[in-house]
Amino acid sequence: MAEINADNLLYRLLKLKAEDYINGYIGTLEAPEPLISAMKYALEGGGKRIRPVLTLLGARIGGGKEDDALPFALAVELVHTYSLIHDDLPCMDDDDMRRGRPTVHKKFGEAVAVLTGDALLNAAFEVLAAELLKDASAPRTEAFALLAECAGMKGMIKGQIMDISTYPYPLEEINMGKTCALIRCALLMGAKVGGASEVLQESLKVYADNLGMAFQIADDILDYDAGERSDINYVEVNGMEKAARAVAYHTAKAKEAVMPYGRREELIGLADYLMNRKN
Repeated sequence: MAEINADNLLYRLLKLKAEDYINGYIGTLEAPEPLISAMKYALEGGGKRIRPVLTLLGARIGGGKEDDALPFALAVELVHTYSLIHDDLPCMDDDDMRRGRPTVHKKFGEAVAVLTGDALLNAAFEVLAAELLKDASAPRTEAFALLAECAGMKGMIKGQIMDISTYPYPLEEINMGKTCALIRCALLMGAKVGGASEVLQESLKVYADNLGMAFQIADDILDYDAGERSDINYVEVNGMEKAARAVAYHTAKAKEAVMPYGRREELIGLADYLMNRKN
């Protein structure tokens, strides 16, 4: 079984491939200071690169080539990075640290952080627009449109506005927007570019939404244990026992969704890794 986890060769190869492509893109950036330094700082911040890995994995599952999905993997990471910068702002979660480093607004100032996030969001669509000028086939165009939808008022921004609202939106609904939308988008963009059937894509949606929910709740558990809680935390709302059960439930539902398909071991292994990770 080709399990994908922190120590697995497949995961490390896909992450390395995504990192190399992202670093190559960073080397082409041109912008005035301090914007260029802030953009590089944010993009070089590390992390597990789960979303670009999912895009490359989606292309594999769809039967296509990983390299064809690289621009889409870059685009989803640009959107993800922008969202973290804006999420950390004083008007949002007001976080001083991310991944062991000062957040962008703490290092460069709030105004630069806002513009850096804006630049990264626009850069994602610049990257994909350039790709569509080369090949505007239906699957690639659909992937482009999917990123716009999942990053916008039907996805990530919807979740964020619910998060900061005084109205008591259900936490699951907030997480579906803030976290699950972009995870679903990452996997489905790769699947579309890779030529996945509509039936497979529907199953991947179910997988991704449950994976995203398990990922967010597992994050909340880790943050709770570390005493890092700047926004609504699933453990505080529901308790540790229910949180652990929810992670196991959504992980099982994600794995169940892809059981009928080939190469399912790679997706199942990723779900197990995210459930059992320690950071």
